[in-house]
Amino acid sequence: MKIDQMRVNPFAFRIGMVFSEDGSGRLTFQKFLTIISTFSRHTSSELKTIWIFALWDFDGDDVIDFNDIMRGIGLITSAGVISHPSKKILERPPSSEGLDEYELRDIADKVTYESDPKKVGLSYTDFRGLLLRMPDLVANFNIFVL
Repeated sequence: MKIDQMRVNPFAFRIGMVFSEDGSGRLTFQKFLTIISTFSRHTSSELKTIWIFALWDFDGDDVIDFNDIMRGIGLITSAGVISHPSKKILERPPSSEGLDEYELRDIADKVTYESDPKKVGLSYTDFRGLLLRMPDLVANFNIFVL
């Protein structure tokens, strides 16, 4: 995607994967419009929450678990690698300013403990309950296109 906000978004490729029909990240114009509509400031919090959940459910098992949290934190902190077999440009080596494996695991452990103390994974309902306590996160989950 060639939208300025997406160039600096660590989840940009993940957004493309989730919204594409085959998970490849390749978008039809219709899917592109769906992304823009989904991340509009006029979209309901419920719909945004559904898509935020999908973005964090990296393995697609309808549960956000420790491994999903590790991958998400890795992307956010530049410790993760965005890779796609056919697109070398998507590979991002860990930044020297990124977290090492120990730091990444430590943060993921703490996030998991706070959000999922039984370590059974967060269902959509559990995740939605967490986001209800953070209304600014969902409200600010926007992409602006001029």
